[in-house]
Amino acid sequence: MRVTNLDGARSALRANNPSALLELEESDWLDAKRQPYELKNPGQVEELAKDVAAFANTERGGLLVLGISTRVEGGRETLAQLVPVPRGSVDLDQLRKLIRERVSPAPRNVVVEWSDYGQGSAIVFIYVPPQPPGNLPHVIAAPVKKPGQIDPRTTYVPIRDGDGTYVLPRTDVQRYLAAGWAALGRPKAPNHRRDRDVLLAILRAAGELKESCEKAEEASLTLALVQNPADPELQARHPDPEIAVVIDQIPKAASEQQWDASLAIARDAHDRLARLREKVLIDGPDEVREHLSCFINLGQGLIEVVRQSPPVNHYHDVVLNNGKAMTVYKISDRYAACLNEFCDTARTIREIRTTE
Repeated sequence: MRVTNLDGARSALRANNPSALLELEESDWLDAKRQPYELKNPGQVEELAKDVAAFANTERGGLLVLGISTRVEGGRETLAQLVPVPRGSVDLDQLRKLIRERVSPAPRNVVVEWSDYGQGSAIVFIYVPPQPPGNLPHVIAAPVKKPGQIDPRTTYVPIRDGDGTYVLPRTDVQRYLAAGWAALGRPKAPNHRRDRDVLLAILRAAGELKESCEKAEEASLTLALVQNPADPELQARHPDPEIAVVIDQIPKAASEQQWDASLAIARDAHDRLARLREKVLIDGPDEVREHLSCFINLGQGLIEVVRQSPPVNHYHDVVLNNGKAMTVYKISDRYAACLNEFCDTARTIREIRTTE
């Protein structure tokens, strides 16, 4: 079936059929690159941010396809030939991370995936869905195309226009700022001490939530091993490699108490994170709010998985048949990654503050 629109192109790529996009023209929703972005090249990273932000600023979003060359016909770029790349040559996680870091606010629900071509090669595609109106426009720092710290005082607003992208002129940026200024009033000077205190409170609550959920899960696994001490799968999942040696010395009541106490701490930390969402008043608040949303959503999932694996007699069935233990570790890993990224954001903010 011939692809004619954004949904069809996405479906073809997800079905590992990138050739279905050939002969499509680049448009306000489609952009193709022969080679992936070179992430060690500052200019290429800036180009990535510009391309993603431009699609985020459209009404329906858009699709970046990396690994398809184009030809010019009648002044329009037409997707002409697949140029798949080895899977090991592109770091998808790094692409996702750079998009979150370089586009403000970070676009929601961006998909960065492979469309398989066989023999270890693939096409990379980046789908940018329509964004909430309250987050528009998405902006980037002015490009410099050389290594160095990003200047937080510059702002570019990329706009997709047909099969190209242009930057919103300064006069238009001023006009939109004037409208916002008139509606919201004069901006207040930032309170750096309060900002720092809020950052520290967020980091403490996020760390407590993760640590307490891990302790609760460890207590649950310990109780499961008390009932099934020779189970190799439970032993492999337990964080203590020596647990099989000492399992008969651990009182059941102590593990149950640890489970209850850890879950209570996790819930309290989660509540604090939800309250802190409204107190984020630092420069670049959108990045921090994005991280807070991840903390809150992933944290709730983490708590629910632990809560549904309580230390009861049938816990062995819960773990092995419903896969709860495996699920909790997957969520915990994502939560830890989010926490690390937030620490990077906090350090960047502190560095910016020292230069002002």
